[in-house]
Amino acid sequence: MMQEKVVRKKFQVFISSTSDDLKEERKIAIEAILDAGHIPAGMEIFKGGGEKWETIQKWIDDSDIYVLILGGRYGSTDKQTNLSYTQLEYEYAQMKKIPMFSIVLSDSLLERKAKEIGEENVYEKGNVELYKRFKSTVLTPTAKIVDWKEQIATTIHSHLNSIINDPAYRLIGWARADSNINNFHALSDEDADNAFEMIFNEVLSRRYPVDIDELSKINSRNWLERLNINGLLDSFRRRIELEPMKTDSNMIKVTITNIIKYQYLRDGYQQFGISFKATKQQANSFKIEQLLIDEDNFTDQMECIIEKESNRGQFMYKVSSKSAMPIKQLPCNIYYKCSYICPALDFYQSHRLVFPCEDFYVTVVLKNMDERFSVVASTFSALSTTQSDDFKASELRNYGDCDLSLPKWSMPGAGYVVTLKNKSENNHA
Repeated sequence: MMQEKVVRKKFQVFISSTSDDLKEERKIAIEAILDAGHIPAGMEIFKGGGEKWETIQKWIDDSDIYVLILGGRYGSTDKQTNLSYTQLEYEYAQMKKIPMFSIVLSDSLLERKAKEIGEENVYEKGNVELYKRFKSTVLTPTAKIVDWKEQIATTIHSHLNSIINDPAYRLIGWARADSNINNFHALSDEDADNAFEMIFNEVLSRRYPVDIDELSKINSRNWLERLNINGLLDSFRRRIELEPMKTDSNMIKVTITNIIKYQYLRDGYQQFGISFKATKQQANSFKIEQLLIDEDNFTDQMECIIEKESNRGQFMYKVSSKSAMPIKQLPCNIYYKCSYICPALDFYQSHRLVFPCEDFYVTVVLKNMDERFSVVASTFSALSTTQSDDFKASELRNYGDCDLSLPKWSMPGAGYVVTLKNKSENNHA
């Protein structure tokens, strides 16, 4: 009988901090992570700061755990957002739902550092308010305030053990290639499908103490059918802005901005078109503001037609592109902005993914809306255990943004719904 190999995984830990003022603290953190048998990653390998933001995002994506070390400096800022790269990394890791913790240097430790290397090298001078706001955000229950540099190593060991041993996080980690004892590449397509069905059945049978053979067989085949896909989306970003018309506050302009990155499209699907279900008023006011495919401008070339579908109730009109625009190369980036006008309480939008999507994110923004209205929104996904609670606010009350996200690599059929609500004493808290 072949003895089973024990695979010990290493986990990648992304270290985020300001640079010159925390060199010694970062060194301690790196040594602590290496001592624990894991892989440190961070800014010191990039050299170029903000010029390498996409690279930093990729490294955070590939990391299992994120740790922030915060001293007294806010750090260099991004020209577009005016936020520091340290804050951008922190917020990006939060958005990606990467397990994280923070180590914050205490006031007494900062005072000792200031005496050693000078106040100008320890304390923020230019963006004091931004630093204070960021620090207040960082000081969560998972943050650890340290009075001595030596506490950094023990804090890292403690938090790493806590996260790694918590099954709720389901960390992926890294393992040597030769630790894998299974050769699935040798299986035929049919054998692979049958193996998937057997594993699916085994997993379900361990969770349900009843006969689930039919359930597992049907659903394993449904999953395999879903995997016969025609495309893959790296990312889907949408911003929905709702703004009252100056001539009539009961009417709103809806502006939708999409940034889409296609990773793969099967032959015959390498094109981009528009299909929009609408009321008569929405259809007649629909306008393509801008369409860029890999920075080539197709705005004037995209013509739309309006068709009536009388059996669809309120949304009986269909706006669609007269012809699709070709996608000449992959991966492909698309910037698409459109707008339409409708009564505020007629606003309703629902979207379902057609292709699997790695990173799905939607923001709803109320612009200059009065207190009569609020937004109600929800996501839906067969693979999400949180569903309607997996975004920051299910109801937006005229301040801030309503952010909707789906689990990483959501499957076709997952999506969101958002609508406006008229507030009153009877239906609103």
